[in-house]
Amino acid sequence: MARACPEAEFRGQRVLLIIPDHTRTAPVGLMFKALHAQLGEVTRALDVLVALGTHPPMSEAAICQRLELSEAERRGGMVASVLQPRVGQPGGPATGGDNHGGRDPGVD
Repeated sequence: MARACPEAEFRGQRVLLIIPDHTRTAPVGLMFKALHAQLGEVTRALDVLVALGTHPPMSEAAICQRLELSEAERRGGMVASVLQPRVGQPGGPATGGDNHGGRDPGVD
């Protein structure tokens, strides 16, 4: 991780980690924790975008499980924000520090 993501290149930067939702298998928690251990103290913010496609938003508990975080770690600021834009979602991508998203009845 240190070779792929040297601290000096990310110091003071905002980092966006794009992860698959629960419909795809991947070692997401392992990768998130390794990236956080490498960059969490040097970046201005570490944001996570959940690639939902047309799937419904994930709950806070599901996001914590996906990232292998306790809810206390999540609330404690290990992640600056979690974004969950969906294809076809009115208003475009969600922004901010909350688990955004809403089920658009016109999109399955």
